[in-house]
Amino acid sequence: TCNMTSATECTVSLKSKIERFLPKTDFTSSMVDCKSNKVQFQNLSVSTKGSLQYKWDFGDGNTSTLKDPVYQFATSGFHNVSLEVSNPPSLCIDVLKKSVESFSPPLVGFTGNFTYCPNKTTTLKAYGANSYLWSDGNTADSILVGAPSKKVWLIGYSSNGCVSDTTFKTISEEPDWEFKVSDEHSYCQFDSLTLIAFGAQKYLWIPSNTITDRITVKTPGVYKVVGSNARGCEKTIEINVMENKLPIVDFTMLSPTVDRRHNQLTCTIPQEEGVKYTWNFGDNDDYSTIGSAVTHAYTELGQIGKYKVTLLANSKAGCINTSSQQIEVVPFFPNVFTPNGDGVNDLLIDGLDLIVFDRNGLTLYKGKSGWDGKFNGKDMDNDTYFYTVKYKDINNQSHSKKGSVTLMR
Repeated sequence: TCNMTSATECTVSLKSKIERFLPKTDFTSSMVDCKSNKVQFQNLSVSTKGSLQYKWDFGDGNTSTLKDPVYQFATSGFHNVSLEVSNPPSLCIDVLKKSVESFSPPLVGFTGNFTYCPNKTTTLKAYGANSYLWSDGNTADSILVGAPSKKVWLIGYSSNGCVSDTTFKTISEEPDWEFKVSDEHSYCQFDSLTLIAFGAQKYLWIPSNTITDRITVKTPGVYKVVGSNARGCEKTIEINVMENKLPIVDFTMLSPTVDRRHNQLTCTIPQEEGVKYTWNFGDNDDYSTIGSAVTHAYTELGQIGKYKVTLLANSKAGCINTSSQQIEVVPFFPNVFTPNGDGVNDLLIDGLDLIVFDRNGLTLYKGKSGWDGKFNGKDMDNDTYFYTVKYKDINNQSHSKKGSVTLMR
């Protein structure tokens, strides 16, 4: 009631009735039978005023607006069911949630992997009932099963004494599966090695924690790979990775130079066990010379030049190392030459700037093609002649040489 008075002292009274709406949700449930998985719901909801409206949620996506529905669940066991009660014309709502039991013998059973990994166990989980009895007498909702292989059975019971069919499964050991790693377990110094695992569905390398089927290693040591198959069974392989040293390739040359007269080069290197040495002397692409002490004869040598001598060493582990040295071709200055047309020693010092003169200082030849023992087309007598030579070596250093030579036909 509200009493109001105006400035002129007129009074008025207003009255309104306030009604209280107080819905209270409640319900019970009971299984219709021990087979159909149906549940009868009884709605016990009340309110202080007005009518009620209902919304059932059976926890599986299905709903109902009936007051006392009968609902058949798709799975046996316990379900989270809620009832929402609304109280129009008010906006008052009350909600109650309960765990509701249903039962159907064919829907009672157990899940899990029905194989176990060697030396391991597998977990079997029961579903669809209030309590259970396993073949080994266990009454928990899950058990561990391992070797030896066996047939396991389960019976489920509802809270009101309903009994399921007996479910049987044979639990056996997971069949063996092939798991291996690539055969190469060593690498050459300054190189790397890729280890590849085969046969698993998942891989884990230790200590790098790499989860691919392969890793590349650059340091020696023990590496492990754990492989698991589709069942989740694991196998572990341990690999001892070795580093193979490169063979030594520091070879010795008997002389750092060759010339037309002394055209043979001898190279040596201390023989390491199991190492094969092949050589290339720079005058062709052939690596056919084999051995730790070899001799090579250069043919068709010029007066000035160089060759690269290369050694290729291959160890019994397959590690290859190489090194090279330079051999210099230097001019040969004979003290005798025989220009008799036999094709041997017929020219004196070809390829260099040569001046030849006799005892009287008369210049007999000047040029680079080499003196043939003639002057003005005439054969010179057997005698001693004198010469000067100018040339540049492979380092572009200038040289001058004076000497004498005996002509003999």
